[in-house]
Amino acid sequence: KGHPKLTPSPKCHKSSLFAPQQPNLRNRCRSRLRLDDLLRVIYLQDTMRSDHANVSIQSVHRAGGQERPVRIAPQFFGMGIIEFKAGFDYALHRHKDHEVILVHEGEYRCTLNERELTFGPGEILLIAPGDRHRDFCDPPLRYFAFRFHFDGRGPGPTKLLAEGITPDHQHARVDLAIFWPLVEAIQRESDRGGLIAPLVQDALLEEFFWRMVRAFPAEAIHEEFLGFTASSAFPIRLLRLFQAHIAENLSVAQMARRLNMSQSALAHTCKAVLGAPPARLFLQCRMDFARRLLATTDLSVKQVARRVGFDDPYHFSRTFKKLTGRSPSESRR
Repeated sequence: KGHPKLTPSPKCHKSSLFAPQQPNLRNRCRSRLRLDDLLRVIYLQDTMRSDHANVSIQSVHRAGGQERPVRIAPQFFGMGIIEFKAGFDYALHRHKDHEVILVHEGEYRCTLNERELTFGPGEILLIAPGDRHRDFCDPPLRYFAFRFHFDGRGPGPTKLLAEGITPDHQHARVDLAIFWPLVEAIQRESDRGGLIAPLVQDALLEEFFWRMVRAFPAEAIHEEFLGFTASSAFPIRLLRLFQAHIAENLSVAQMARRLNMSQSALAHTCKAVLGAPPARLFLQCRMDFARRLLATTDLSVKQVARRVGFDDPYHFSRTFKKLTGRSPSESRR
């Protein structure tokens, strides 16, 4: 749209951040750091022993448990703080990327997919690729806008908003006291420049992004995206489900219901996170368990087959060889 852009910060090359040190100096520095750290720990321990009543330690646990979430990193561009001193209309256009508009001052009016919308300070509009959009900008009006897209070349979501969402659900109210300082910090990094500034900008934009996503109701967010935000724990949840039903012919519909997901979200998450569809993963889990039983017990092939949900031992043997490359009897050698 030709928004005035924040000055982009220079590209960062990690190799140029620090000049190389001489080997001897580096070794001495490392030794000194280790000694200093040790002395500091001894001092703290002695202090805590002598005056334990004056020490309070509050653990801060990682939100959502110890598992690290799969990283979703949108690519941000086209940032701008836009302020209008006179009326201006942007012609009707179709978006190729996601666009975010946060109103800071005044009244913002637009049409989104032929629906007329009006927003005030503290409201965010989230425009999806393919949306038809037209702006009507009358002063006084100031807003922050940026665009983003997801890198579709690797595992990860490609959509943020749910399929079939209407314009009435593409906006949310946020706390300007939290969001606008982030905007100002992004602007300061543009003005500051330097090697670290683009990294700080990306971190600030990601905080803005995730706080924005949290402001929308879950039903407005695409199930594919929701699946990825929980995908750090997904393999563990899936494995536990498989282990609990190892002797059953669990269908994809039953898996999805037990995991509180739709079948399409389950299939997409399995493919993206684990590289295979859910039925294939379940079958592989059953064959892995069968291989362990064959290698560590005296159970017959028929008994092992029943342990992993096969009534027909011949069907089990064919499936086992197809997935492992060896027959059940060969796995016992």
